[in-house]
This record gives sequence, C-alpha cells and structure tokens, in this order.
Amino acid sequence: ITMFMALTLLCFVLAEAHPRHRRRYLLLMYAAAAFGVLTKGPVAVALPALVVLVYLAVERRLADLRRMMIPAGIAIVAGIVLPWYLAIYAQHGWVHIKEFFIDENLMRYAQPVGAPRRGVLFYLPVLFSDLFPWSLLLPVALAAAWPSLAHRGSAEPAGRVRRILLLWIAVIVVFFSFSRTKQDLYIFPIVPAEAALVGVVLASAARRVEVPLRWSLAAAGVVVTVAGAALLAWFVLPAR
Repeated sequence: ITMFMALTLLCFVLAEAHPRHRRRYLLLMYAAAAFGVLTKGPVAVALPALVVLVYLAVERRLADLRRMMIPAGIAIVAGIVLPWYLAIYAQHGWVHIKEFFIDENLMRYAQPVGAPRRGVLFYLPVLFSDLFPWSLLLPVALAAAWPSLAHRGSAEPAGRVRRILLLWIAVIVVFFSFSRTKQDLYIFPIVPAEAALVGVVLASAARRVEVPLRWSLAAAGVVVTVAGAALLAWFVLPAR
C-alpha cells in the first residue's frame, strides 16, 4: 500500500511539475491508486484524494478539479478493481466484500479493534521511528520546507512540490490521529514524503560542505553497520 500510494504521490507531483505531460501523469496516478485499492481497499484512493483536495484549497485552485480528469480516473480505477470484486462476489456473495469494506476499514476507524486505546498524539513519535536514522534530520527538513507554505499559490515548481510533500505528511497523520484504532503502520505511507524532504536537506548540505559531509556520512554508516551487526548477533545467536 505504501508503494502504490507513493507512486500516486509521485505521479501527482510530476503532473504539477510538468504541465505539458499532465494528462499522462494523471492517468498513471489513477492506475497506481487502483492497484492500491486492490492491495488495501478504498483508503488508497480516499487519502490521496483528500491530500489533493487540501493542496488545491491551499493553492486557491479548487477550480482545477475540472482538470483532474476525474471521469477517466473513475473508469481506470473501476477497470482495474471491479474484475477482482466481481469474481469475489461470484464465489462468496457479499460476505467477503462487506467484511473487508465495513469491518476492516470503516469499523477500524470508528472503534478500537485489536489494539489498546491510544491518544491523539500517538503518531508524533512514529514520525521519527519509521525513517530512523534519517528521521533525525526530519525537524531540519520540515523547517526548511515550511516557508514554502507562506508562498502558496506560487508557480515555482520546487515550492509546489515541497507544499505537496508537507501536506501529504500532515493530512495522513491528522486523519489517522482521529481513528479509534491506531497502529504505527497506518501512517507508513508518509515515509516517501519524509525521505524526499530529508533528501533535499542532504543534497543542499552536500553542495555546501561536500567533503565533510562525505566523511560524516561514512562515519555514520560504519556506526549503523556495527550496531546492526551487533543487534543481529544478539537476536540470532543461540541462547540469546
């Protein structure tokens, strides 16, 4: 689900960054979302759609919804998803479909299922755990990208991309923060956006302090490798 949602995000970013090829990337975006639906259900369409809606509202471009090729998108999603569900219905009737859509999706959001009660701030530490150790740079990356929100509506491509990435993270985290069932893996689709923002910071730093950064990253790589080997030995060796 993270892979297909990341592809959905990537295609939308490319559609925004390359207006001449917008139609191609939007069609690919809908295909990626459809395969996400096959993987994990309607959340693969609902969350990206919510992010796009918030982004267009922030950009004061809600009229651009007419340019999102929504009828074609519905046809693509239906063409990819419906054969599977028609086959499931032919074999099992509505039982499997109801259990998946209602019990495994809506009910998990509306009431706690198989997990302890967790507060609205549960996902804040998860922001840092899923991308560790690179998430140590996440506060710097978010601070560097934050000014792009002040220039919303700007046509500058890099600023638009940063705003999309920030909103991708914010919308998904806020959405699941109000879910009654909370699991750390629910917000894993934000990791590609986090990685992109951290990558911008690393690339910028590399241009300014290329040699020191190389040595620092080499040292960090050695430390992480040694620590990983030690942990692996600890859990794998007999009697541990």
